[in-house]
Amino acid sequence: MPKNENQIKLNIDLLRPQGEPKKIAVRLIHWVLSAGRYLIIFVEILVLAAFVSRFKLDNDISENQDEIDEKILFVQSFKGNEDIIRKFQSQIKFIKSLKAERVDYINFMDKIAAQTPGGVTLSNMGFQGSAGKISLKVTGVAQNNDQLATLVFGLKSDPAFSGVNLGSISLDQGIINFNIDLGVIGKGSSI
Repeated sequence: MPKNENQIKLNIDLLRPQGEPKKIAVRLIHWVLSAGRYLIIFVEILVLAAFVSRFKLDNDISENQDEIDEKILFVQSFKGNEDIIRKFQSQIKFIKSLKAERVDYINFMDKIAAQTPGGVTLSNMGFQGSAGKISLKVTGVAQNNDQLATLVFGLKSDPAFSGVNLGSISLDQGIINFNIDLGVIGKGSSI
């Protein structure tokens, strides 16, 4: 068949409607009705998920509260032991403070022993505290004058002692009896 040139040709584009363009309000309403329903469905799903999770969270809270109540009873059962331990700790703290404030008598006795020569025997040592100072009285015997002089000189040269005075000396059957008075200097030397 031959071609007919008088035929009318019609192009239809279904994606782009022909005619007047839609107004913005109409297009917005069309979008809300099409996409908005998906948004509403999504929000409803979220609300239902939150509602269902509420039951799980309430159950978790009650289980945790039960565990806490059990642990409270366990901790309260040790309250007596804790009171004893705290009392013991306070006593230890008190003892440490007393020890820090007291004179280290053993240290001073060791220093005197270090200064004592071989032929000197100490028979008595007495500490006496008065007016914030400590004095020490040492009684003993020496074989000869050199040993006694060595002891007195050693005590005078030791910075832990002050005011070293040879109180009394007596000679009895070739043995020298003596008394030495001295002051104690150093950490914790006040009462």
